[in-house]
Amino acid sequence: MNPDIINKGERCIGEKVDANKKLACENAMIRARLMFNDANRGNINTDTWMEDIRNSSITEADEPAKLFIKSVKNNKLAHDHNTPALFCHGYAMNALSYLD
Repeated sequence: MNPDIINKGERCIGEKVDANKKLACENAMIRARLMFNDANRGNINTDTWMEDIRNSSITEADEPAKLFIKSVKNNKLAHDHNTPALFCHGYAMNALSYLD
């Protein structure tokens, strides 16, 4: 997380979230082993996602998980996008243009 970038999202009631994009992002994170599906709680972050990225333990990732990994390594993520779940929420809101 880059401390110079505070919040980039527009969190408010009625925010526009594309559910299909969010699910596709979460599925990419699951395939990259940054998230997993819990039957009772839904898709959640693994406890070791940051360590796995820093240790280069993730050998394969599809977009947008690949963008997340690259952004973590380059310290480019805003505070409100700094976990796999928060990143997917931002991705589903088209709020990641600052990463281009």
